[in-house]
Amino acid sequence: MVALVGTMLAPVDGLQDEAPAASVAATPVLTITGRDVSGVGPIAPGMVGANQRWVDDGDGAWDPETRKPQASITSLAEQIGLNAVRYPGGTVANMFDVGQMLAHGCQTNGGGIGGGVRGAMYQPITADRSGYTITQHAKVIDEIAGQSTLMVPMVNSSPKEAATFVNRLIDARPSQADIYVELANEPYGPNQAYWRSREPRVTLRQYIQGGVQHQPSTGGANRLFDADNCNLEGPAEGDGSTRRFRTRFGPIALDLKPTVFVNGKPHTFVRGAPGPREFTVEQQNVVVLGRAPADEAKLRISYSVRHGGFVQFRNAIERLDDEHDGVRIHVCSSWATQGFVDAMGSRPFECLAVHSYAEFEDGSESPTAADGFRRLMRQTSRESDELHALRTRIVKGHPNRFLMVTEFGSLGVAYQRQKDRFMHTVVLARMLASQGNEGVRISNLSNFSTLFWQRASGPVLSDQGYLLELVRHLVGQQPVTTAERHAGVTTLATTAGDEVQLFVVNQRTTAFSPTVQIPARTGATCVKTRSLQGQIDQLNDDGTGPPTTHRPAAAAATWPAGQLSGNVELPPVSITLLTFAPVGAGCTDPTDW
Repeated sequence: MVALVGTMLAPVDGLQDEAPAASVAATPVLTITGRDVSGVGPIAPGMVGANQRWVDDGDGAWDPETRKPQASITSLAEQIGLNAVRYPGGTVANMFDVGQMLAHGCQTNGGGIGGGVRGAMYQPITADRSGYTITQHAKVIDEIAGQSTLMVPMVNSSPKEAATFVNRLIDARPSQADIYVELANEPYGPNQAYWRSREPRVTLRQYIQGGVQHQPSTGGANRLFDADNCNLEGPAEGDGSTRRFRTRFGPIALDLKPTVFVNGKPHTFVRGAPGPREFTVEQQNVVVLGRAPADEAKLRISYSVRHGGFVQFRNAIERLDDEHDGVRIHVCSSWATQGFVDAMGSRPFECLAVHSYAEFEDGSESPTAADGFRRLMRQTSRESDELHALRTRIVKGHPNRFLMVTEFGSLGVAYQRQKDRFMHTVVLARMLASQGNEGVRISNLSNFSTLFWQRASGPVLSDQGYLLELVRHLVGQQPVTTAERHAGVTTLATTAGDEVQLFVVNQRTTAFSPTVQIPARTGATCVKTRSLQGQIDQLNDDGTGPPTTHRPAAAAATWPAGQLSGNVELPPVSITLLTFAPVGAGCTDPTDW
């Protein structure tokens, strides 16, 4: 399990002025300058967030028996300041039918297999697992005093339907002033093209402006499926009585002469009642045959899809701004790359929704935990560099543009079960520090359910839950620069009035003991320390007994008036928040996390 250790602070009388002896390493320095990070505003409440899948009562946030939010979950979420909750999820929700959002109906798996969701792309997710509607989600968000952010599926909905989906949230949460909307989920992924072309430049163009795409005769795209359920994996066959079927994607481009084949015999599209060798189309992709195909008849369809893109969806959703006083809708592209920015040209967009993963695609894993940890740290640094480069690019000439990070963590395998180990928590902490320095408005940990560990007595906070509680203390504060950088150490410094904070991740496997210098102030200073620490290969939760994280370590010290620096010992592989504030009540309370 994760061990949580307090950080020891030893005050000193100012910075070391003389060079150390040659045999003694110089004490590193971390100077908090008090100068704002350029172009970045205060830490947004949405930096404390998570990605919630609608499946299985919203990852356990809804009690289907009482028809109310699950109090044991919402009380913990409120404790850590959970604010931005993404609905209805990521990849698994790419085929989410917004028409079923109030109907408690079945849904189709968009391809996600995490978060307790099992099964392949296009398999059905039954109604009993899909009852967490947008109305129930809104009630959960009300309970934790947070905000809902929407991932709007594009591959099986129209701009009008997307606007209706967003409008439902506005009606359910009239007090939420800002609505953040992410259009689609990872549309750049070759396994998430769906109806679109597999050629990257064409796919990007279709994501932006929509278009027409003929569906291939491979992969099941040219098959017909039962119109009365959500199974878009197993194709339907004739049974002698059924006449209604559906295509996997829509809307069908009716002007391009779709053709249905029943045991290889072509059937012609007509507008109106179909005859024996004819069919018509209802609801954009429901095929109605003139005659029910014989038992076990093989069904095929040759058709093209005509679909809207980011521009059409954004325009439809942003019109809601004019219909609702006091509501600001922010529509963000999930194609968060330089390629999207270039392809948009002069067309407007406000924000990008980034997915930031330390990703390993080679399928191999390191033989040792130390090697795996090094791989994770290197890739995490690359992700942070890319986030900075992307923000720099989009705000050039457009200072009001911003980034969201709606999923982040690690993918692939750098080391066995890495996501269950403290090394993964270090990845998350470093990414959060980077996001704070880049002015990210919305940040969603990839899995809502990983904030909590389940016990016989009820849920308790996980190490990731406590990590977000650390970030909560930074909300509303202004990121400022630090004058020095140190290998293996990631920092996020903030100020608010007389309070200064330093969120610091020590990824080194040895302690880091810098002298911290704070901006000039008068009076004595309370130095508060909150810290998480663990071995890199340590399993965060072994599933038995209460976790050792039930009370993370806290410590405090007092610097007398005039003292502006002190030595800080940051334990190996640790995540620490240092708070420097005027001395006041509670300064030495060791239970105040």
